[in-house]
Amino acid sequence: AQPRPPTEAEQAFMASHRNLRELAKKA
Repeated sequence: AQPRPPTEAEQAFMASHRNLRELAKKA
């Protein structure tokens, strides 16, 4: 099965998750 490309919602979710992790690291 081909992995489907992430939807815009998934991309936004992953981006915000990464941002939260970066903020947590700096805190």
